[in-house]
Amino acid sequence: MTGAAHRLGEAHIDDAARILTRAFFDYPMWTWILPDEAHRREALPAVMRASVRWGLLMGETFGLDDPLHAVAIWASPAWRTVTSTPMAR
Repeated sequence: MTGAAHRLGEAHIDDAARILTRAFFDYPMWTWILPDEAHRREALPAVMRASVRWGLLMGETFGLDDPLHAVAIWASPAWRTVTSTPMAR
């Protein structure tokens, strides 16, 4: 790992979602929302892919190294209201 941060693009969505799924799989919010582990294992990757897509469209999305070792998604303070409209395009 060299620690080189870079902006992510469409080609990184699946890898970034995989990292986020692994990172948040046992996070208390997700265990409460999706208490069945098998269902969470199936559903959470789609949620994380949507989160990465949202970051690419509306915020800033960065990764560490190639192949990815870490992912960060930031939302600008200008985006106070989150809607699904841009995601539907």
